[in-house]
Amino acid sequence: MASSKVWINLTLALEDAQLQQDLLALSDHWQDSERLCNIAYCFRKTNTMVLLANKHANSASPTPWSFLRHYLGRLGSWPRALKALVEMAQVSPSLFNDFRIGLVTLPQPIEAPKPDCKTNLYSALGRMAPAGNAIQLEYTRQSLLGSRIDDFAMRFLQEYTEPNFRPGVHAELMLMEHFYQNKLDFINNDSYIGCSKPSCYCCDLYIKHHPGNFVPRPCHGNVWKSWRAPVPPVLGEVEAAKFTANILNSMAASIRRDVMFQIASKNLLRTRLPDSSTEMSTSQPQ
Repeated sequence: MASSKVWINLTLALEDAQLQQDLLALSDHWQDSERLCNIAYCFRKTNTMVLLANKHANSASPTPWSFLRHYLGRLGSWPRALKALVEMAQVSPSLFNDFRIGLVTLPQPIEAPKPDCKTNLYSALGRMAPAGNAIQLEYTRQSLLGSRIDDFAMRFLQEYTEPNFRPGVHAELMLMEHFYQNKLDFINNDSYIGCSKPSCYCCDLYIKHHPGNFVPRPCHGNVWKSWRAPVPPVLGEVEAAKFTANILNSMAASIRRDVMFQIASKNLLRTRLPDSSTEMSTSQPQ
C-alpha cells in the first residue's frame, strides 16, 4: 500500500512538472497576441489540457486550475471563432458580400430609486412569499436568520444604498429591443441575438418573458445588482413604461420562485462562475 502511494505521488509530481513546463513555454509569447492565441488553441489537443481538465473536473468548486483552464480556453476561442467565420463564408458567401456595421446606443446609467420604509429584507421577503401564507414567511425569515451569513438584513440595505450603484442596460437587451421595436428581419427568421458572453440571470429571464419570442441564449446564472430593463425609445413614454412593466411583472414570478427555493435549500452563497464561456469540453480537449 505504501509503495502504491509513493508511485501515485511521484506520478502526480511528474505531471505537475510537465504542466508547469508547458505553461512557462506559453508565457514566453505573451507579447505576441496572435501567436499566443494560436498556441492556446492548439493546447486543447495536448496532454497538458487533459491534465488541466482532470484537475478542474475533480474539484467541487472553482480552483486556480479551473481559472487557468478557463483563460486558456478564452485565448484559444479567437482562432476557433475565425475558423467558424471562414466556414460560414464558404457555406453562405452572400452574407459577406453586402453588410453594414452599426451602433445601437446604450442609455446612460440611472440613479437607484430612493429607499423607503419598505426597503429592507423582511419587507422584500413578505412580497415574495405567497399571499396569506404567514407560516411559510416566518419559516423563510428564520432560515435566513439561522444561516451563516453575518447580518444578512444589514447587507441588503447597504448594497441597495451603495453610492456607486447606478443600474444600466446590458447590450443584448438593447439589440433585442432594437430589432423588435423597429420590426427588423432576422436571416432565415432565426431570432437569435449574438453576444460575446452568455447572458446574466436577469437578461435570461427578460428574453424568456419578452413577447418577441426570441431564441434563448446561454446563461451563466450570475446576478448583477446594477441591472435594469431597457425602456424602448421608439415608444411613447407611457407606452414604453407599460411595456417594460409587463415584462418585469412576468419576471418577478420566476424570481420569487428561485429566491424561495434557494433559501429553502440553504444554498445562499453560490460560487460565482466566469461570465465568459471556456469554450472547451469538460471531459476532454476539443
